[in-house]
This record gives sequence, C-alpha cells and structure tokens, in this order.
Amino acid sequence: MKTLEISHDLQGKLIELLKKENFVHEKRFAESYVRGKFRNNAWGMQKIKQGLKSKGIKQRDINAGIQQIDQEEYQMLLKKLAHAKMKLVKQKNILVRRKKVADYLQRKGFEMHLVWGMLKEEFPD
Repeated sequence: MKTLEISHDLQGKLIELLKKENFVHEKRFAESYVRGKFRNNAWGMQKIKQGLKSKGIKQRDINAGIQQIDQEEYQMLLKKLAHAKMKLVKQKNILVRRKKVADYLQRKGFEMHLVWGMLKEEFPD
C-alpha cells in the first residue's frame, strides 16, 4: 500500500475491510506460520512462539497455532536433529558432545527439559 502511495486513512479502512471479510485472519496466519516453521525450518515451539509474538500476534492465536504440532512428530524431529548434530560433533567426551547438541537444539527453539531428557535417553554415558 505504501508503494501505491495509499493514504494512512485508506490503508486502515482497507485493512479493517479485509479483516471483516476474513481475508486477514491472525489465527489462520498463526497456524500456517507454525506449520511452515516446524516442517520447513525444523524450529521448536519456543522459537515459533517468539516469532509470532514479534509479529504482534495475540497469545490465543499463538496457542491455536501451536496446537497444529503433533507431539509425536515433535519428539521425532527433536531426536532426528540430535542424532544428526551428534554425528557432526567431533569431541570424544560424551558430556561435552551432549552439551554442544543441547545448545544447538536450544537455539532451534526446543525446550531444555525435553532436550536433556531425550539426550540422556538416546546418548547415555
């Protein structure tokens, strides 16, 4: 709208009309965003939630979007990423290797309690 040099008043009216006609729908956007970031970018829930918050999406719409993630699929992705990263870490000490993998998974947005529980189970001492 800015490139078309539409006035701010008209921009606001157009956005309200689009919302009224259900063309702009935050819940639908949140659901689509969650699916895309989870499946295409392999992001964890924390990073997805933060991304939606930074876009000004309401908490109830964020929660509705997060419901799109199947917990079994979430756990499988977490394990897949951990195994792939563990192969790349060249440290001999298992504790150091697990810490490096945990840091990686935390940056991807996975919850630390899930990460450490899975790492202890998948890569015992």
